[in-house]
Amino acid sequence: MKNEDVHPGAEEVCDGLDNDCDDVVDEGFSKDTYYEDSDGDGYGNDREDMEACDEPDGYVEDNTDCDDTDDTVYPGAEEDLTDGKDNDCDGEDDERWDIDEVETDLDIGFRSAIAVDGSGKTHIVFNNVDDGEVLYTNITSAGMWAEDFVVVSDEEYSGAYLDAEMDGSGTLHIGFTMDTDYTRELTYLSRASGGTWSGQTNIDGGETGELDRGQYVDIAVHTGGFGTTASFAYLNGDHGTPMLADILIEVPGVPVPPIVVPAGTSYWDDVSGLPSGMYTSLDIDSTGVHHIAFYDPNAEFGLDPQIQYSQFGYDLDMLLPEEETVITNESNDTSMKIRNEDDVPCIAFQESTTRDLRFGCREAGGWTFETIA
Repeated sequence: MKNEDVHPGAEEVCDGLDNDCDDVVDEGFSKDTYYEDSDGDGYGNDREDMEACDEPDGYVEDNTDCDDTDDTVYPGAEEDLTDGKDNDCDGEDDERWDIDEVETDLDIGFRSAIAVDGSGKTHIVFNNVDDGEVLYTNITSAGMWAEDFVVVSDEEYSGAYLDAEMDGSGTLHIGFTMDTDYTRELTYLSRASGGTWSGQTNIDGGETGELDRGQYVDIAVHTGGFGTTASFAYLNGDHGTPMLADILIEVPGVPVPPIVVPAGTSYWDDVSGLPSGMYTSLDIDSTGVHHIAFYDPNAEFGLDPQIQYSQFGYDLDMLLPEEETVITNESNDTSMKIRNEDDVPCIAFQESTTRDLRFGCREAGGWTFETIA
């Protein structure tokens, strides 16, 4: 095979040949390393490379493809949850979540709450146990994180219990506990969609004899004739009582104290040594009726612990909620939401003894439960 471009004295060009027959190939030229891209997805195989002055056909500068035989697999690809592949090359197959660290201090986020607004921005409220802070941050749908904002900082401890809820206007409503001078009180504030923070409103606690208010706080938001306001279900730890607090009127810039009523039985029991209003959970239906669920380990004098349920509304039949038995079971937690299509409350909880997850709703014939897992 003859090549007229190769002979002594020929001009050396970057072609992989010893053009001038001096036993040196492509001298005087700077080369880059390129990687084979067999599947054509723009990401190369780090085990198949070559040096060249210009990018050869079928090669790319990138070498991060974890499977160069499959064009659906490359760094940053959308994860297909059904194909058994590591589409995005992060070392995990079919994972549903990409996890970012929000904070990395020693004791951050023991309590946290999350809410998403209409634009897809995710709002996160969490506590810093070490510094006694309640913190706020957000992340856009494009993955851009905001700087942390200190909602409240206390010399002792804030945010031992907290919750947050988003309303239709993009206002974030936050309820959290503040522990000061051997007392715990429940506090509320909000963040408007434009980023303006309200002042703090005391929901319960802080007065003489009020030492422990706000455990298990669950917040819900409702819109009515008096504006968009927040309600809270929580434990009155002084008396072991599940409570409901409702801010009736929205007055921009003015803290409005809530109406506070017991949502169930008020007593401690020497048998269990636990309060009767544990794991309070709250939701509000389309008519404005408040639905409250909680765990009472003292039912039947501690012999038949129960999940209990009550309603609160502003007609005469609902002004003083009376609890009903949902199910007789020991529970480790309780969560309740209203079924949108018919305003029926539904509850999920874990049985203490079997560790099974159970779910049920308040159907026309009563509460019905099934084991989920």
